[in-house]
Amino acid sequence: MIWQDTISHAGVKYKYYKSIRVFFNSIVALMHWLFVGHFNIEYRRTLKQAILATILIGIFSFPFVSQFFKFSLKTEHAHSIISVEQALNNFVCNKSSDISNKYPIRSLITGSNTSLEKWTNIPLSSIPSSLAGTNEAYCKTLVPFINNENSLMFVMSGIFKLKPDITLEQLTETLVFLFAFSLLFSIFVLLRLGLSPLCCFGIFYLGCAIQHYIINFGHAFSIYPFLMIILVLYTSLIALILDLGLHKKLWTTIVVGFLLGLIGAFILNFRTSYLPIVILGYIMYLGFALLDIKKKIKTTKNLLFLPIAFLGFLVIGFSTFQSVFYSPIANLTVNFNRAYHVIGHSLVLGLAVPENELSRRENIKWEDITGDNLAKKIDPKAKYLGANYEKALLTYYMKLWIYYPQEMLDIYINKWMFSVVPLKSFISATFNVPPNWFISLVSIPLYIIENGIIYSLILGLLAIFALLKWNHWNIGFAFFISMLASASFLLVFETAIINPGFSLIYQNSLLLAIFIFSLCFYQWGINLAAKSTKMFLMRWDKC
Repeated sequence: MIWQDTISHAGVKYKYYKSIRVFFNSIVALMHWLFVGHFNIEYRRTLKQAILATILIGIFSFPFVSQFFKFSLKTEHAHSIISVEQALNNFVCNKSSDISNKYPIRSLITGSNTSLEKWTNIPLSSIPSSLAGTNEAYCKTLVPFINNENSLMFVMSGIFKLKPDITLEQLTETLVFLFAFSLLFSIFVLLRLGLSPLCCFGIFYLGCAIQHYIINFGHAFSIYPFLMIILVLYTSLIALILDLGLHKKLWTTIVVGFLLGLIGAFILNFRTSYLPIVILGYIMYLGFALLDIKKKIKTTKNLLFLPIAFLGFLVIGFSTFQSVFYSPIANLTVNFNRAYHVIGHSLVLGLAVPENELSRRENIKWEDITGDNLAKKIDPKAKYLGANYEKALLTYYMKLWIYYPQEMLDIYINKWMFSVVPLKSFISATFNVPPNWFISLVSIPLYIIENGIIYSLILGLLAIFALLKWNHWNIGFAFFISMLASASFLLVFETAIINPGFSLIYQNSLLLAIFIFSLCFYQWGINLAAKSTKMFLMRWDKC
């Protein structure tokens, strides 16, 4: 009987050991799913798995990000306030880009209005009739006005149509949640492409934190919180298109071309300076698509057919948006401003930051009135943001290059070097106050490197590296990293050209992109650690 007891005891020990092992393996599997990313060609999360993971991130991140959904409605940003008024007038009076000087609603919702609270919780659509007696009387006072933030006004007009009785507070809440859902879509794409849930949670947390700071800096219902989401959303959408293989068939290529044409025009009407990024996205999409399909298509004729179809319908989509939405505004008979963000104004005034010998000699300052004075040197009839203003400033700018090429080159090299330096001080003094260990962790690259030229070099090399990995990583993830790095390079360059003094309002896209790269770097480290741990466990299991 002794041997039977021994066997029975051994069996219990084996079952106990097996239970521990199953439990341990379950924990390891959960940790692996939560922390480890997979970017190789063979691995794909299914769409259902990515959707489920996105929902879980949205739910579990709420206690952490809910603090970022408390915002101030006070804003002094004129463009944002005018966008609200124009969207309201579009809804009430069916006018494309008009304001009322007799009943200026913009003065009621500005942050400096002491009775702002009175107007924040009543339906915006009721204000015109309360001021003029009737909507018809109010609409007769409208005059054309170009605000050059067209897409924001289009978005707000759509919100008014969906909820006619919306208040200013509800409008801001809607824009905040629109941002959050747009960011969650990008998170869904990144989960699909193989990024770990933990890393995606970090991106969502940081995006919401940046948006919170922008709004509370006085930019409620503004375009500025959307600059970073436009970049990430545009990049992730094209990455998903490539991942799903929509570039491989003619009819899907046609649909994609038309869709990206519409989206590109929408982004252009959001921020004119993002046009190079839009064009870059088109070029890189074509490049990655051709790399992917060239193995299966034998003749050059067939290889060129899909890109030609894409470009054709891209132009159709872009032109359609411009004809329907942009042209009615651009063709308004006004003598002030343009339906796009002027370029010459920022180029010339940007020469004064930081101050230098040429800016002092030419009396260039970072002030709007300076642009008007300098434009009159070329064209005495030029008026600030008037008909000849842009042409006069661009002519003046080109003359500076002709007469002082070495000084201009030295100015831009200096601006480029210092283009990211203020990021470090901003993180330390504002964004990471009180100190947050997570923000401190992802901000390390900003503390290590302070030279904008070195940053640009690193971003350029990262873009090339990701491009070369297209056949080793899944194509969507390779595109996402390469495109985001290339766009970030352009953003650093834009910052250097215009104003190297970092502003969260203008450079939030660059900040979020750097945070994403930082998280991806940590993801790579976690993957290496997981691989080493797996090898150790396999040896232990054999024992």
